[in-house]
Amino acid sequence: MGKKVLIVDDDYAFSSFAKRLLEDNGMEAITASNGKDGLLMAEKEHPSLILLDIGMPGMNGYEVLELIKKTAETAQIPVILCSITKGPRDVEEGMSLGAAGFIPKPLNPKDSISKIKAILSGQGGNGNLG
Repeated sequence: MGKKVLIVDDDYAFSSFAKRLLEDNGMEAITASNGKDGLLMAEKEHPSLILLDIGMPGMNGYEVLELIKKTAETAQIPVILCSITKGPRDVEEGMSLGAAGFIPKPLNPKDSISKIKAILSGQGGNGNLG
C-alpha cells in the first residue's frame, strides 16, 4: 500500500466510497466517524493526509482542523476539507485554519484523486483550495 489517508466523516456511505476510491488508487485508507476519534487516530496513525468533513455533529471540521494544526504531532499533516457546500466563507475559513485543499461532495473520483495526489506530492498547497 502507498500513502495512508485518514477519512474523518460521520456519513458512513461517504467514508466507504472515499475509502474504496483511495484504495483503488494505491493508497491505504483508515476512517473515523467523528472529530474526537479523528484527532486520536491522527495522533496514533500519523497519516500522510486527512480528508475532513466540515459538517459533523459535536466537533465540526473547522474545530478538528484547528486542533490538528495546534498539535505538534499532527501540525504538518495536510488536511483537505470536504463539504456539500463550497461557499467563499467555507474556503476562506478553511484556508485561514491551514487547510491544504477543499473537495466538494459528492466526490468526483477523477478530480478528487488528482487533488489528493497533488497535495501528497507537495504541489497543491494552501493557495489551491478550489
